[in-house]
Amino acid sequence: MAIFLYAHQFSQGFEINKNPALGGPYAVKTDNKGVECIGGVSKKLFPIDFARIAALPENERGAEIRDFYLYQLWVPSNLKELNSQSLANRVFDGAVSLGIGMQMPVIILQWAFNLLRPFGSRPLAMSGSIDLDTIAAVNSVSEDKMLMSYSVERIRRYRRMAEKNKDDYRFLDLWISRAMDGITIPCKIVLPKRS
Repeated sequence: MAIFLYAHQFSQGFEINKNPALGGPYAVKTDNKGVECIGGVSKKLFPIDFARIAALPENERGAEIRDFYLYQLWVPSNLKELNSQSLANRVFDGAVSLGIGMQMPVIILQWAFNLLRPFGSRPLAMSGSIDLDTIAAVNSVSEDKMLMSYSVERIRRYRRMAEKNKDDYRFLDLWISRAMDGITIPCKIVLPKRS
């Protein structure tokens, strides 16, 4: 079972401000669309939550941001049912990064499984919710394969976003780095035999 605090810590590693010249870790910053955010919580998408967090002294914002993600994304998503903490971290981070809730990261997860599913098995519906079928299916595949497939499909999503909005191309390298953080790409190098 996946644990929220690990997923939150993984995601906040990308979201908190690391530049002391721009304020502390939970200072207000702007995202790639010029929208104010605190710890990834968007003023545009979550104006009431953003205002509540912004009204707090900066040193008290961390717990409020954690609770926001716990109740807005983690609890409703059933990510805790995934056997792989690493995969849960990335699906959760996909929701934080995309800023649109859990549906698209879960569709990416379902698509990633469908690419790996054994022949003859039924594909997952692209429902965007982690139902019992999704949990059973994803948990039946090796962690390494699911991590790689999910990361590749997440990158494809980012690329489509950049193709749709040319201004987003400048963020593509950062998005790819975020999607691949901690993922080792297995490769087999075959050298020609010497005669």
